[in-house]
Amino acid sequence: MLEALEEAEVTGKKREIAEDRLTKLLTLPELNVATKAIHLKLDHERLLAQPRILTDARPIYGPDVSEAPLAVLITHTLKLSYYQDEKQVDFYVVLDDDDISALEEVLQRAKLKARSLRNIFQAANLKVVLS
Repeated sequence: MLEALEEAEVTGKKREIAEDRLTKLLTLPELNVATKAIHLKLDHERLLAQPRILTDARPIYGPDVSEAPLAVLITHTLKLSYYQDEKQVDFYVVLDDDDISALEEVLQRAKLKARSLRNIFQAANLKVVLS
């Protein structure tokens, strides 16, 4: 950041003021906590990039495939894109409606657990970051 001051040819008293303000900014306890939190959050083997659900309708034919399908099977494919070793990797798993309901329950339970923990930590005067 000090290079930016040099590039802008900031000198003298203005440079001293800018350096002082920059030092104060970079030593703020809140900034230190936020920086550590980001590093802890990113310190995992795999980081979710983007989830997506692809829904398909697959026709079920009878003995004569030249005739219209007799039924259709609806499936969902959960695509989880994540980062590993600085590369994006995709993982696919097929889901039915029961699987989606189970996932919804698990995700709702995780939200409730996070809320419970957040309340406990806030009552103990601990800040919760990046929740």
